[in-house]
Amino acid sequence: MSTTLTGLAIAGRSRTIPAKTPADYPALGVLVEEFDLWREGYDGATVTIYKAGTTDLMPCYTDIGLTIPVANPVTLLSKEDSIGRKFGKFNQSIYVPYAYELDVNTIEQTGIQRVPITTLDGQNASAAYVKSKTGSTNRLLSERFDDDIRALDYGQIGKAPSVDTATLAAAISAAAENGGGRVHLPPGTITITTLSVPSSVVLVGAGKGITIIQSQTAENVLTITGNGAGLENLTVDGVSLNEGSVGIYGLGRDNVCLTNIEVKRFDTGIKWQGGQNHVYRNLIVSNCAYGVRCLGDSNANGGGGGDEFSGLDWFQGKVQTTTNTGLEFSIIDDSVRHNTIHEVDFLDNVGASGAIYVEGADFTRIRGGYWDGNDINIDVRDSTDTQLTNRRVVGLELIGGQIDDGNCNFDGWCQDIILDRMELNATTLVMNVPENPILLRNCVEDGTLFTGQTTKVERSRTLHNGVIKGETTDATVTEAWSMKLNPNEVVYLDIKATAEQVNGSDFGVWHVGHAARQAPATLNYDGQSANFTVGSQIQGATSGATAIIASDSDSGSSGTLSLAQVSGTFENNEIISEIDGSGSARVNGVITLAATAEVGSETVHHSAGSNSGALPTGWDLNFAVNGQEIQVTVKGAAGKNLVWNLKIDRTVL
Repeated sequence: MSTTLTGLAIAGRSRTIPAKTPADYPALGVLVEEFDLWREGYDGATVTIYKAGTTDLMPCYTDIGLTIPVANPVTLLSKEDSIGRKFGKFNQSIYVPYAYELDVNTIEQTGIQRVPITTLDGQNASAAYVKSKTGSTNRLLSERFDDDIRALDYGQIGKAPSVDTATLAAAISAAAENGGGRVHLPPGTITITTLSVPSSVVLVGAGKGITIIQSQTAENVLTITGNGAGLENLTVDGVSLNEGSVGIYGLGRDNVCLTNIEVKRFDTGIKWQGGQNHVYRNLIVSNCAYGVRCLGDSNANGGGGGDEFSGLDWFQGKVQTTTNTGLEFSIIDDSVRHNTIHEVDFLDNVGASGAIYVEGADFTRIRGGYWDGNDINIDVRDSTDTQLTNRRVVGLELIGGQIDDGNCNFDGWCQDIILDRMELNATTLVMNVPENPILLRNCVEDGTLFTGQTTKVERSRTLHNGVIKGETTDATVTEAWSMKLNPNEVVYLDIKATAEQVNGSDFGVWHVGHAARQAPATLNYDGQSANFTVGSQIQGATSGATAIIASDSDSGSSGTLSLAQVSGTFENNEIISEIDGSGSARVNGVITLAATAEVGSETVHHSAGSNSGALPTGWDLNFAVNGQEIQVTVKGAAGKNLVWNLKIDRTVL
């Protein structure tokens, strides 16, 4: 337009408003590289650019900002060089917003070319394709992010119980829709009400004490509702031990995995009404009234769905500071059987049912572990429900652990209960009314006491019951075997032996029995402040040595104690006091050990040599005592090479 002013014509100004990148486009386009440079053989070709995987024409632009459109299809420029070769290229660079593919003259097609991600900068890259460095397949970025569910993708965490619960529930639901998977939780405290964990879904934190799920709800907090579910690398915290609160609960759930988990401050830490083949690794349960309850329970009064509890494999962890029961295996109305605990410690559990409570469970194996500070280390008994056919305890093994202080209670049927290679320190085994013997096999006892029906305790040592082999070549008496007795210990040896001449045909056979006893040790005392009680255990205040009082010759302020089961060395002038009594005095001198004495022998069977009807001249096998030791010796003959085989079974009382 023009404007006339005082006779002069003035041209009007015009302004071009720059085009804007469409809202759904990326900030920068991708260059179509195939014909941005001259390419031989494509002079004048028609190139059509399609959206990848479709027959839709791609919007094309001459600027990287995708604001200046250009026609599609595009006819290439032509050029011929000095030797007659012909080339084609775009007239100008062409940019597109999406992944593309090309068609040349409707004859040649290229593959799909993806748009590289250089920056997200607020853009939605969900539909972008990515490929791992070593992989061969492009996948949608949104699919890759769903391989592992991350709770923070589904809402806020750390705001309020209702918000955190909704976020975790949404993430768990997404994993369940995928058929299961790992739901990753961030570090920090996540406060919830209650949640369900369905089949094959595992909640994964950043570590015990790092990711903490808290709930003060007085009901089941985390309910395992499907098989193969679990928790990993987190803490579940009930905060205030609300009555009725249960940290982890399941009804007849199988193949549950708990890995590197801490459960604390609930009325009940973990409760199972049935379940099979659970696997726990480094599980810690603490500061609960009930720690872990493993019940054979059909849930008959609650609508069913329960089961037997069997096949648990728990390796490493702790159960500590419970006030009722630490770990419970109990039959309610279904079996509890074939459960194994490895290297789990039980510490400072003070409840009336003990650190471990076994009621009517079968074939329980507890390997390793350390018990200390418990009022009751293990409590074994039958179910009181006489209608149950399998209410009695059968097959309980404690293997290779250490128990310090506290009681071990045995009551009821108690079939095949074995403490094997256990270290028992100042522990009392309470034989209430066990119907079958409790076997201590190869155990080390230091200050162990027995109360109740003590005739139901049996001891067995197999460590020296193998075959002893050796040779003699002369008539010298040779020690073949020996052992040292402890004060007040009695042993019976059943000795079976053969000797065979290597450089001849003679032989000998022996089957004999011998018994020996070492009398109690004696320890003088003076400065007595309270009388000692026979049968009590004493301990030295300085040395820490312990012993059981077998008798006391009391002369008032001084006297002499006869001691059994001595462990350690009492020091002169140290105070000795009863551990569970008031007796106390001062050691006067050093402990005196008695010599071992033979107390009986019997020749059960004695065979002759091969030719004479009697043993070959000089051949002999004898039992001897030497100080605190007992010995078995053999003697051959000069010039005869004899191979000896001895099997010595011993009963120690």
